[in-house]
Amino acid sequence: MSNMIKSGIQHLLKVTTKILWSTFLTVFLLSTMVSAKVELLDKIVAIVNNSAIMQSELNSRLRHIEQNMHNQGVKAPPSDALKKHVLEFMIAEELQFQQAKKQGVNISAEELNEAVQDLAKKNNLSLSQFKESLKVDHVTLDQVKAQLYREMMIAHVQEMSVIKKIHISEQEIKRYLDSPQGEKHQQYHFAHILIAVPQNASADETGRIEQKAKTIYDELSKNPDDFGNIAIKESAGQFALKGGDLGWRSSDQLPDLFLEAAKGLQVGQITKPIKNSSGFHIIKLIGIKSSQHHIQTLYHVRHILIAPNEIRSSIEAHGLANKIYRMLRSGEDFSKLARSYSDDKNSSLNGGDLAWIATDTLDPHFAKEVTTLPINTISHPVRTAFGWHIIEVLGKKKEDVSEKLQKEQVREILTKRKFEEQLPIWIDNLKRAAYIKINL
Repeated sequence: MSNMIKSGIQHLLKVTTKILWSTFLTVFLLSTMVSAKVELLDKIVAIVNNSAIMQSELNSRLRHIEQNMHNQGVKAPPSDALKKHVLEFMIAEELQFQQAKKQGVNISAEELNEAVQDLAKKNNLSLSQFKESLKVDHVTLDQVKAQLYREMMIAHVQEMSVIKKIHISEQEIKRYLDSPQGEKHQQYHFAHILIAVPQNASADETGRIEQKAKTIYDELSKNPDDFGNIAIKESAGQFALKGGDLGWRSSDQLPDLFLEAAKGLQVGQITKPIKNSSGFHIIKLIGIKSSQHHIQTLYHVRHILIAPNEIRSSIEAHGLANKIYRMLRSGEDFSKLARSYSDDKNSSLNGGDLAWIATDTLDPHFAKEVTTLPINTISHPVRTAFGWHIIEVLGKKKEDVSEKLQKEQVREILTKRKFEEQLPIWIDNLKRAAYIKINL
């Protein structure tokens, strides 16, 4: 069985939560949890298919973004421009939330409670301290859970709709390993502004958008310290509301667009607009530092995945996973059941075998089960972003990064890059297929 078939699912299991979990379970969530004051008058500011975004919701989000900017010492853009930009992000969020429900995504009470505990830990608080901190901001735990539920639903549907469609070939892996990127391991701190171009834009419209990008670059050339302010006001990038700040990333976690830009930049410098399939990008290099490698513990794992889809709900998927678990407990062969039932079509061909994998790049729920499960013991169904997994650990060992593991790491790297490139396109497609009416 080829290495590619054996490891096909790994790039999905590795990439999902690490791409997005750090985005959703951060202090940003705390800031966006603070409830709005009661609005005596309210109105609809946007209709998104069959849902509405209210003025009070927009006002609440605006207040928290403005407060964050104030705390960071960033000057807020004009109110009208910020309001319009924030509403666009809220519309995108609502469309993704609707798509998650349409695709049968569901978050269990257990997952939600774990997310609350993780959020408390990320803010260096115990659960009881976290609850007390919410009271200070006049926020209830139910409000926190409601927001977390929404964010997790969106994260899951991004993973299901974008990552599952990404394919990394052996040729792509070889090209990476033969490149300077495969030999050098550095971390970069970038900020980013994306001026998006719709997929079906005319030449005239593209020209106008390009001119807008050039105008923004001219402004930044005169006032480079305004990058964060302008990103919040103008960028369509995933991190726009954080001033376009991508944080520290190793060179193998960045799209080629950023790495090529870094070659010609000194720290503090800004690129001219760079065009690709999603629009015009303006990139600022904030810093560079080196990274390290570590010896890893590897686990030999096989699994059966039962995934929800448009005709099978999460509850139905869970029921089927429980049925298969009982069949295994009664003595039926794991490999045969994996070939018959598993929705991971790559590993199912090999009886569900994922070969040797490292847990630090897996979905946290999958990884937790792998690290705690006794050898040759079959797990109860475990929920991840992809569905319900029945897991068996066949072995455990420690070793330095081997050629095989290195290839899997490269697969994860390339998948992350493609995900970040394709996510804005997927969101744009949702927008074009939706009924949206704005009433600011």
